[in-house]
Amino acid sequence: MVTYLIRRLFWLVPVLLTVSLVTFIIMHSAPGGPWDTSDERRQVDAATAKSLSAYYGLDKPMWRQFMAYVIGDTNSQTGKYVCGVICGNLGPSYRQRGRSVQDILFGAPEGKTFWQSRFGYSVRLGVMALSMAMLIGIPLGIIAALKQNTIVDYVALLIATSGISVPSFVLAIFSLLFLHQNCTGLIF
Repeated sequence: MVTYLIRRLFWLVPVLLTVSLVTFIIMHSAPGGPWDTSDERRQVDAATAKSLSAYYGLDKPMWRQFMAYVIGDTNSQTGKYVCGVICGNLGPSYRQRGRSVQDILFGAPEGKTFWQSRFGYSVRLGVMALSMAMLIGIPLGIIAALKQNTIVDYVALLIATSGISVPSFVLAIFSLLFLHQNCTGLIF
């Protein structure tokens, strides 16, 4: 068991690098970009687009952009080394000038706690979803295993299949309606 866990932990690094590389390539292959000159967007002149590309490192070759994103690179403006994702640096935001992505995600509004940040709400929602899945799924699985090929087994299978098949946003809306009316004040 321990050797299995160690082997899985060693595979974590290549898997994460591969996933980030594939995501990076897909992101750069997709049409559009931050300085597009389409009719729907505000026009950016060529000199401004060039200086913005240099500031954000988008004028570098693709392999260098990927390495700068993952490992880090020297900032061309200040000359200081800026660590990449391995240090938790997700880079600057294109939309909200002067703010970093990690500040937007993890920074709580003034006077609020971490749990009231965007990431905190996501963690709370994920824990609630996992708790509900375990509270419903484990008993249903045990009951279905004990009562194989009976109506109870088929009803448990129907509930499990519905839980997987229904889109999460639809399930979330129904859960909000149900929980808001029946459990007001019980959730966190």
